[in-house]
This record gives sequence, structure tokens and C-alpha cells, in this order.
Amino acid sequence: KGVYALLTIICNCLIIHSKFTFIGIFIY
Repeated sequence: KGVYALLTIICNCLIIHSKFTFIGIFIY
């Protein structure tokens, strides 16, 4: 369960980061 929790947290961080980078690219 701990491993799945870490994977979900990492995936969420990657999704949030990709969203921010996409917004940054869209603004530029």
C-alpha cells in the first residue's frame, strides 16, 4: 500500500507540473 501511495503522489506531482508547464507555454 505504501508503494502505491508513493506512486500516486508522484503521478499527481507530475500531472500538476505538466499542467503548470503547459500553462506557461500557453502564456508565452
